[in-house]
Amino acid sequence: NNIPNQPILPKRTQLILWLDTSNQNRRTTSQTNRTIKSRVNKYFKHH
Repeated sequence: NNIPNQPILPKRTQLILWLDTSNQNRRTTSQTNRTIKSRVNKYFKHH
């Protein structure tokens, strides 16, 4: 089976999708979610 190359997504989209799937995979506590959100916000402020 040949899997076609996925379109390259903007970094921000990739990160949001990745956070989404990791949240679905492990039920993260609200504390962890807050930490992730603040890290993401800091990241985007600097980039």
